Amino acid sequence: VGRVSIPDSKLSYLEQPQGRTWRAFKESWAPWILGLAVTLTLLVLLLVYLLRGPQRYVRDALPVFLIRYSVIERFNHWMTATSFIVLAFTGLNYVFGKRLLMPLVGPDAFGEFSQVAKYAHNFFSWPFTLGVLIMIVVWTRDNLPRRIDLDWLRAGGGLLKNSRHVSAGRFNAGQKLLFWAVVLASVIIFGSGLALLFPFTFLDVNGMQLWSSVHSIAAALFIALILGHIY
Repeated sequence: VGRVSIPDSKLSYLEQPQGRTWRAFKESWAPWILGLAVTLTLLVLLLVYLLRGPQRYVRDALPVFLIRYSVIERFNHWMTATSFIVLAFTGLNYVFGKRLLMPLVGPDAFGEFSQVAKYAHNFFSWPFTLGVLIMIVVWTRDNLPRRIDLDWLRAGGGLLKNSRHVSAGRFNAGQKLLFWAVVLASVIIFGSGLALLFPFTFLDVNGMQLWSSVHSIAAALFIALILGHIY
């Protein structure tokens, strides 16, 4: 590190050894973490499907229709879900794009696509964050733990064969665990993403490298979590 007379003080670094560690993670460990998180989750879901089979809905002779979610809740859910899908695919492109997509479409098309993907990732982070905040406001009370949740967990949430139906209130224990996992993951991803969206505003180069790594790991686990939720 030396001294510079210009306002951009980070340019005083001529060599930053920690960058090698970050590059090794980004090029070696990050693809493995993301790839295993997604692949293993899909394999587990496939195994559950093969063991349980399709879960068919048996309609009663006289069905009773209930309003499960309000219009606002449904709109907010799909706004958040759509934003998440865009964020997931554009984020996966950041890690796997040059390995999987670029050989198929060529460097020029891949470069143009990745530029659009970067802007999409930045843009859709805001409606996603807004959607999660609305979920926190609307659903926190219904997702607080209750004693009845223990009964639901003991019954395996209906996944175990011959398991009895357990009353669970508006949200069962599985949905509650998902809700709080989404809240925690969103806080980590939004905090780290905000630092990356405004580079060197809050962090130096070491902090940028650290939080980009945290962002990648949290995103990998988040994608795996949502795959289970979708199933």
